[in-house]
Amino acid sequence: MTDITNLDQEVRENDKIQPAWLNNVRAVIKSIQDQFAQVSTRIAEVESSVYPFQIERLSGTTVRNRRGAIKLQSGLVVPVEPTSLEAQEGRNYVYVDSDGVVKISGRLPDADQERFEVGQVINTGGQLTIINYPITAVSKPPPSLDDYATRAYADRSMKKAIAQGQLASNYQIPSSEQYYTIPFIGEGVGLTSDGYKVSIEGDYEFHLQVRINNIERTPDLSGKISIFIYSGDTIREDLGVALSQTTSAQGDLILNASNAVPISLLTNDIVRFKAYITKGENCRVLRDSSLFGWRLPINYRSLL
Repeated sequence: MTDITNLDQEVRENDKIQPAWLNNVRAVIKSIQDQFAQVSTRIAEVESSVYPFQIERLSGTTVRNRRGAIKLQSGLVVPVEPTSLEAQEGRNYVYVDSDGVVKISGRLPDADQERFEVGQVINTGGQLTIINYPITAVSKPPPSLDDYATRAYADRSMKKAIAQGQLASNYQIPSSEQYYTIPFIGEGVGLTSDGYKVSIEGDYEFHLQVRINNIERTPDLSGKISIFIYSGDTIREDLGVALSQTTSAQGDLILNASNAVPISLLTNDIVRFKAYITKGENCRVLRDSSLFGWRLPINYRSLL
């Protein structure tokens, strides 16, 4: 008969098992339990890294997310801990906010607010349906800036329409041999019946097409149109390059004028478009006359 004290001893009939052997067995079992606990912890850590933020039901209408980590737009990486969340009746959205906090709500924040969407919880009378979003997904690559023009690029490289005007009704010219402002109105900030008020300093082009006739449609009608630049109440410049004048034997004129050479305008300058009758009476500018204006790109001179 042999006393059995070690686990590596072989037990035979009539051998006697001592308490030391039982203690050794207990120690081995405890070691195995500790190892299982470590494995379980490691499995949970792996699940959290492979499936971070996943939503799980706890009890009733309470859910919880798995832990994870997220990089905010600021560049800061913050841990996201498991958080118990209460799902209200209806559709609930689960997301990580800009502070790295998990939240649940019946609606998502506005699109311009930073957030990371985790999933949805649909509560139907206490019955929960959990929708977990994939953490990674195939997405389109961001567009190249080469394919799009920025606003700054457009301002530098494209001329911008700033005024489009017509007359509200036929404009009666009070008398001959004097310039009168044609009261164009229409689209464009700064365009009024008194002219176009400049709000952005730059180089501008204008084009006029003006039709003038006299009520009696008598022959020998002549006139001209031109563009004047005012600084306050003072004429700063008369755009002779935009002068158009002609004569009609039928009492009907169509005049086109534009400043083919761009004019540099200052903020608060006023551009007035004027008509002058050199010969004829009871003349009027017809309402189908038109005005167009453009501001040229900032660097247009370098493009020449």
